[in-house]
Amino acid sequence: MPRTLVAVVTATATAGESGSPGDASPDPAGRRHRIRPPRRATLLRLLASAGGGVLWYVSFPPRPVWWLALVAFALFGLAVHGRRARAGFGYGVLFGLGFLLPLLHWTSLFVGDVAWLPLSAFEALVIGLGGAAIAVVLPLRGGPVWAALLWVADEALRSRAPFGGFPWAKVAFGQPDGPFVSLAAVGGTPLVGFAVTLVGFGLTTLALGLAGERRRRAIIGACLAVALPTAAALAWWPMVGTDPNAGTAVVAAIQGNVPRLGLDFNAQRRAVLDDHVRETEKLAAQVAAGQKPRPQLVVWPENSSDIDPYANPDAFAEISQAAAAIKAPISVGAVVTSQGPRPKNTAILWEPGRGPVEQYVKRQLQPFGETMPARSFFRHFSADVDRAGNFVAGTKPAVFGMGPAKVALDVCYEVAFDSTVRDSIPGS
Repeated sequence: MPRTLVAVVTATATAGESGSPGDASPDPAGRRHRIRPPRRATLLRLLASAGGGVLWYVSFPPRPVWWLALVAFALFGLAVHGRRARAGFGYGVLFGLGFLLPLLHWTSLFVGDVAWLPLSAFEALVIGLGGAAIAVVLPLRGGPVWAALLWVADEALRSRAPFGGFPWAKVAFGQPDGPFVSLAAVGGTPLVGFAVTLVGFGLTTLALGLAGERRRRAIIGACLAVALPTAAALAWWPMVGTDPNAGTAVVAAIQGNVPRLGLDFNAQRRAVLDDHVRETEKLAAQVAAGQKPRPQLVVWPENSSDIDPYANPDAFAEISQAAAAIKAPISVGAVVTSQGPRPKNTAILWEPGRGPVEQYVKRQLQPFGETMPARSFFRHFSADVDRAGNFVAGTKPAVFGMGPAKVALDVCYEVAFDSTVRDSIPGS
């Protein structure tokens, strides 16, 4: 009899924890009562979701605390474990908002909050879909593996839709300082994301196994989920870097800066170009004096010349002057307006004594920055949408021959897209 009573009490406690709307138990009078989840447990799950999202954000560069991502996904796993899909959706949205709102705040610099808040909310909703699925599979045998695979699938969805996708918030992009980045050489960002989330969800299972039944099996499975990807990452880690047999090149990266911060960069176009020319000539003087090694190739950043050098003789002359001074080819980031009715974000290969010899037009343009999807619709919410550009995208990758090196070109936003970067590398 005592054992039967214990079983009844345990079953009732479990039903209460599940918090399902249909769960009910009869009272002595035969009436049925809806069982609500304990407020404390719900609060802890909410804190784990939101706090995990914030920890995931903190794990991103420039902070070298990549390992916080493992803690973040362990907390997220604890929040959704044992919950129904709709609860997993809600906790997933909260986890996404805790991460995305601070991470994507930079998007408001272009067209205001009309980009930042809807983008963060939409991406969080997609993460919520992943949370719903993860809540279902995490308690199953091999749950951490299934949950990690679902997370990679969720990232793939966010990388493709809407407006061409937004992969900026992938797990892999927060791991440049950790051992898991070495797995990118084998399976790109999906494998890195799979390894990180597998360890995180493995830690979830380990924590639950230490506190629950079938402890031995849970602990063994969780330890494997943590140990295997970690061991693989550590095994590949020494291979990260440039193969010394491929040779080396001396590269000068010039950052001329802007006279002042703000969105009125068009009013500063000539000053920005002048700054890059001046810094390049300063480097040339240091090389001539033996203070710096002579670069074999020079890279100027995106928008280093917002004045079209094909259409403006002064800009053409200035860039040619800088290339002659440094005696090395320069990749010039320029806004070209003379090759069609709409501007192009372009990288131009500028050779000393020859001028522009080749160019690359950015293929993956940034929505709500270089382009404005559904401009007329979003204008109802904010006039800031008209500050977004109307650029035209390129269609082909390019490889510049610069001194002893072959340089594949990808510009800013598009480096987040695996397929775009892969297409830029010959033989990939």
